[in-house]
Amino acid sequence: MLVTGMGFRLDDRIPLYQDNKSTIIMAVQGGSFQRTKHLIGRQSYIKERIAAGDIVLKYKSTKVMEADLLTKPLSRVALQKLKDLLYIQDVSLVA
Repeated sequence: MLVTGMGFRLDDRIPLYQDNKSTIIMAVQGGSFQRTKHLIGRQSYIKERIAAGDIVLKYKSTKVMEADLLTKPLSRVALQKLKDLLYIQDVSLVA
């Protein structure tokens, strides 16, 4: 596994957060759906990692998904809320 290969010691499973419950169900239980055939390779790897106990999928509401800070355009209010969750303060560059 990449993390242990880099020399990090893991005491517990790595949590992967997902804001789509259907995706979690598909990854854990599997499933063959006409519109998701292209995901079979990725799904198999995730399912193997879950079975091996390396990772655990957890649901997190999209309103508190910190990754959105770097991946989506956000309103000022949503941006501030995510920054607060990550303890990021505004820095003033005025001397």
